[in-house]
Amino acid sequence: MALLHQGRLLFCDTPTRLKARLPGAVLAVRSADPRSLRDPLAQAEGVSSLVLVGDGVHLVVDDAERRIPEIEARLRAAGLPFDDIVRVTPSIEDLFVSAVQTPRARSVE
Repeated sequence: MALLHQGRLLFCDTPTRLKARLPGAVLAVRSADPRSLRDPLAQAEGVSSLVLVGDGVHLVVDDAERRIPEIEARLRAAGLPFDDIVRVTPSIEDLFVSAVQTPRARSVE
């Protein structure tokens, strides 16, 4: 599988090896209103990329165990609804978004 962005080859490997290249961990934050989480989570410490997916948001973070309680506290303090935050296996989309985003997280739909 090859991942291209603006005519440039980013990665070329098997899907399993591509997903293993993702630095950090992927957290899924499920919510009935995932769009409301986008901006507050994009600014959270340790978040390098963010993408809306189905019923939530996927975040690429530097340290899952450290960031889960911080993100929970941030969302509760802001009064934002969420169901849970769990570590998930990275998807090809997570890798692609992480590869094309700037160092500070931007959101992609």
